[in-house]
Amino acid sequence: MRGEDYIDLVSGDIHKQMGMKNRMPQICRIMYEKMMPGDEVLHTTPSGYSSTIKIRYDLRNR
Repeated sequence: MRGEDYIDLVSGDIHKQMGMKNRMPQICRIMYEKMMPGDEVLHTTPSGYSSTIKIRYDLRNR
């Protein structure tokens, strides 16, 4: 990725860009599953499955 140290992804953006309908829980689950040491949840909700989930993925260790 163009030399960046991290990328911030938002579940709602992924859901929209992929043209999905009613798949937010799956998107969020996969986002959490792909986390590695050094990654950080920047925003979550009580359910953990929302269009506003934001995770910072550290690209230096990938």
